Amino acid sequence: MINLELEDRLAATLATEQNVRRYVFEFEPDDFHSKIAKETVKTLREKPSISALELNLKLIDKFPDTYTHFLDLGGFDFEIKSLVEAFKKLTARERIKHLALDIADKVKDPDVNIDEINTMLIKAQQLMKFNSGQYLTLNDAMHELADSTMNLWENGKTGINWDMVGDVIIPSTGGELLVIAGRPGMGKTTFMMTMAETLARKGIKTGFVSLEMKNDSLLLRMAQKHFDYSLMKNLLRMTSDQRRKFLDTLDQMKGLPMYFDDESKDISHVIGTITNMARVEDVRVVFVDYLQLINPPKQMSRNDEVAAMSRMLKLCAVDNNITIVVGSQLSRNVERREGEKRPHLADLRDSGAIEQDADTVAFLYRKGYYNTNEDPEDVEFIVSKQRNGVVGTKHLRFDLAHQVFGE
Repeated sequence: MINLELEDRLAATLATEQNVRRYVFEFEPDDFHSKIAKETVKTLREKPSISALELNLKLIDKFPDTYTHFLDLGGFDFEIKSLVEAFKKLTARERIKHLALDIADKVKDPDVNIDEINTMLIKAQQLMKFNSGQYLTLNDAMHELADSTMNLWENGKTGINWDMVGDVIIPSTGGELLVIAGRPGMGKTTFMMTMAETLARKGIKTGFVSLEMKNDSLLLRMAQKHFDYSLMKNLLRMTSDQRRKFLDTLDQMKGLPMYFDDESKDISHVIGTITNMARVEDVRVVFVDYLQLINPPKQMSRNDEVAAMSRMLKLCAVDNNITIVVGSQLSRNVERREGEKRPHLADLRDSGAIEQDADTVAFLYRKGYYNTNEDPEDVEFIVSKQRNGVVGTKHLRFDLAHQVFGE
């Protein structure tokens, strides 16, 4: 059964509502029969960060007669889930029919590959289950829980052990949003870079989306721990031996499964980049530095803007079954408080929705930042919220000279 109006409405909504573009990876361009819908989905899959203006110009040029009507069909962002579900049910029927015909042809072959037929039957069964509604029996749900638990025990495919703070943060299984918050100067970027490199060295594919620093600066921070002087300040004054050591250090970092992006600026680009990393490169953890620097989807009050972006990041983590770790600023109320500067959940800047959406909220706090009599490298890693675990504090050391965190 073909429903061209549903196809166009779904594709037009994806084209006009940038904050729902992550759903474009739920299906293939060939699932569409409408030419303009097929072209829209194909373009968005190839270039998720394409601007609305660039996409519109491309569609106008290619479909001058139908473009206006197509655009008018676009729905609202809150409709996208129902549109996607309706469309996937239609495509499931079509795929079941094609699979049935393919199976019928293959079984006529006297040299039929039984394993191939079995694979096709399993796929058809999965499609039939989806077509009749998305639900699991108790046994299916128990099998999924057992599989994910086995992975955790093996510290393998889905269970991500955080090592340095693993005794206060439970292992991540995907679909989670972790917030690392702190005032400027607490070491948020360095902490996230340390964690990203640690995971990458364990073979876990890791992404880093930076809205504050360029990729070159991030890589210099990664290399800094091998040098006793500032790389940033001395790049042009290095001796030949120092240059050789620097290049050797970079060479040793080659091959780490890390992916960087310093181009994304608005939330739709960030979501598109994360989705690409997850689905194309199989990245399991993405770090975003940091939330308040992302351009919002539309002009609203600042609280509503930040609330919308934190919600979109949480949904992106769930949709792609990955963990997103996002840095967040704290309000200046911390500085204004007399005496105790240790942060609380109420200090999260711009929106209480961050606390609501996050599975875990942790703060970085250096008492020595405010009091010169205290150790400037002692950092409290304070877990103030953990949806499925306990809260608590762990002391870390922030090596300021080498820009690296450790036990």
